[in-house]
Amino acid sequence: MRLLEQKPYQTITATHSVEMLAEANEESVIWVDKSRPRAILRPEPGSMDDLSGQIGSHFNLRLATALKAKVVLFVEGDDMTILRRIADTIGAPELSSESTCAVIPMKGYTNWEHIEPFEWFMKKFLHDAVNVFVILDRDYRTESEVSGVKALLSSSGVVCHVWKRKELESYLIEMGPLTRLTGLSRSEINSILDSVAQDELLDQKNEIESHVAQATGIQRSIAHFRPLFSDRKWLRERLPPKKLLAGLNRELQARGVKTVSAQKIARELTEREVNREMKEALRRVRAKQHLNWQFDRRAVGDDRCCRSGPLAGQPAGRP
Repeated sequence: MRLLEQKPYQTITATHSVEMLAEANEESVIWVDKSRPRAILRPEPGSMDDLSGQIGSHFNLRLATALKAKVVLFVEGDDMTILRRIADTIGAPELSSESTCAVIPMKGYTNWEHIEPFEWFMKKFLHDAVNVFVILDRDYRTESEVSGVKALLSSSGVVCHVWKRKELESYLIEMGPLTRLTGLSRSEINSILDSVAQDELLDQKNEIESHVAQATGIQRSIAHFRPLFSDRKWLRERLPPKKLLAGLNRELQARGVKTVSAQKIARELTEREVNREMKEALRRVRAKQHLNWQFDRRAVGDDRCCRSGPLAGQPAGRP
């Protein structure tokens, strides 16, 4: 690609190669699909930079996979490695295998208020023909901030779910899998986690109070939340789950007990132990994925698509 760019004349290269796409100048890339009468051009540079910044490496390739999908799911970082295991557990194999779902990892919440690139993605790139979902961590955002992002994305046809707890991993701090993986009792696990949570609270309080300019507001916030600092459930839902698990693992190592990881816990969770919110969020994505699959099968005259689900009993080829 670098050699071609040095030539004094225009060249056209057709490729499916990940390596070539990664080397290509993003301003020179267009997407071509046999189902489309025209090629898809990139949007304005500023909007594309926003979208590219969110998606990160192999940006062009990730967008290309969306052209063939029935559902596009944006997730933060490596969250899909956990969500895939949860999907298997709750009986959503189509989602875990990504058979008709394009999963696009992104870098986080920060720039979701810049809606223009996602409007291009929905309307110009996908022709509003694909269901697009976004699953975001809450972190420490308020209800009004969460509602604002949801409303903004909804205005472009994107369905957004923001976890009620701090992060996806917050839903993995569950006694059932932790006791089975470690061999410790519930009381022992609770005692360790309670100690780790209090240490983390102290660290965060000290860090926050070091910002003198914010001291008055901080003291008010601490006074407001102080009654919750002894609430075990609240702390485990609000404190950074990775730090809670790291603290738990330090104590497990000190006791000579096997450590745990988010992936191990996700594998160990049973269907009954998976939080209802997680089930509903994933099943919502799967419902759109499954519905689109049914209509595709009907389009080619396969009546097996109508044997289950909301279309059961309807003959193939009829609306």
